[in-house]
Amino acid sequence: MVACHTRSCYPASVKKLIATILLPALVVAVAAIGFYWWDHGAPPGFRPKLVEVRPGEISYDNRGVTLVGTANYQVRLIQRSTDGSRTWWLFPVMEMGDTTGNYVRVLVRTTHEPDELLGFEDVRVDGLARPPGALIGPDVRRELIASGFELDEKLVLVEAFDD
Repeated sequence: MVACHTRSCYPASVKKLIATILLPALVVAVAAIGFYWWDHGAPPGFRPKLVEVRPGEISYDNRGVTLVGTANYQVRLIQRSTDGSRTWWLFPVMEMGDTTGNYVRVLVRTTHEPDELLGFEDVRVDGLARPPGALIGPDVRRELIASGFELDEKLVLVEAFDD
């Protein structure tokens, strides 16, 4: 019996099977990594380059940000995962020193609970800036409006890097 050490020894059906399974899987994997990279501004497992911004400067064009401003804890909204294992706190961040403003351009979503004794706090938050999408639903918007806040049409959500 002669041993075969070349790729041409594989029958055509095996080559066809490999091409039929591996090629689409590779295309899907590359597309998923590409979408993640585009959405997060960095490849999976990495953080995007951070750019320091103020609430008045932030936009959907930003990805990795260091948000500098004054957190308004007068309204602390809590979100929980569907299975109840994770909790996030949401609060608006205003321009540095602004404790009387009611116009919200930026919301921060974090797993770190703000100190319940504080009403305002100067913060520096590293995170991922993005459109709020489904993370900020109508119930959150209603609660903020009922608390006297006016929401920007292009509200930006900063998901804090909490590790």
